[in-house]
Amino acid sequence: MKILLTLGLAAGAWCLLPAFVSTSPSVLDQEPSFDVQEDEPTPLQLAMRTLGDSIGKVRKLAKDPKSKELLPLLVQAEAAAMSLLVNPPEDPDDLKNAALALWKISFRQEALALAQDILNLQVAVVNQDADAIQKGLKALGDREGSGHMKFG
Repeated sequence: MKILLTLGLAAGAWCLLPAFVSTSPSVLDQEPSFDVQEDEPTPLQLAMRTLGDSIGKVRKLAKDPKSKELLPLLVQAEAAAMSLLVNPPEDPDDLKNAALALWKISFRQEALALAQDILNLQVAVVNQDADAIQKGLKALGDREGSGHMKFG
C-alpha cells in the first residue's frame, strides 16, 4: 500500500511538472551569462570618442576634398570639442589652489584651440583646398598629441 501511494504521488507530481517548468530552452542549453555591469562612459569619454570617430572618418575622406560628407563630420567634431569646455577631466590629485585653477584654465584653452583648428579645417573643406585640409589634419594630430600629454 505504501508503495502504491508513493508511486501515485510520484505520477501525480510528474503530470503537474510541465505546469511549473518553463517551455523555454533548458538553462543547461544556454550560454553562461555573467551579469557584469560596465560603467557608463562619462561625457568627456563620449566627446573624445565622437572626436576620434569623426576625425578618423575625415582623414579617410580627405583624399576627395569635394566629398559632401566632410563638413557634417567636422561640425560633429566641433560640437564634441565644444562639449569639452563643460566636461573636463577629473582634477589631478597633486594640484591645489592656483595650480589647479591654472590647470583647469589650460584645459579649456586647449579645448577652444581644438575647436578653432576644426573650424579652420571646415573653411578648408568649404574651399575644397586639399593642401589646407592636409595641413589642418596635421594640426589636429599635433593638438591631440599635446592634449593627451598635458591632460591624460
